[in-house]
Amino acid sequence: MIKFRKRKIILIADNLKVHHRTPVATWCEANKERIELVFLLAHSPQLNPDEYLNIGLKQYLASKPPPKNKPQIDSMVNVFMLLLSAVKKHVQAFFHYPDVV
Repeated sequence: MIKFRKRKIILIADNLKVHHRTPVATWCEANKERIELVFLLAHSPQLNPDEYLNIGLKQYLASKPPPKNKPQIDSMVNVFMLLLSAVKKHVQAFFHYPDVV
């Protein structure tokens, strides 16, 4: 993520335990001029725009015939992401829920 960026990245992350592990903290410290992790409050999924993306993906998948294997799941997720990325305001909407920080 930082490889091709000229400016520092502020990455908002949930409080998943893996984000606090020593290797992650060590790497972030070594790259603190290029990236900073800012954590959402614990147990607050309503603050995380990713959660709204997950809801949209689940609704999309539920509207389709059930996939029979992993390649079909991958294909369905890719189609959803392509459809989503084609309309900028859909992505922006995830950041406009009242609780999202």
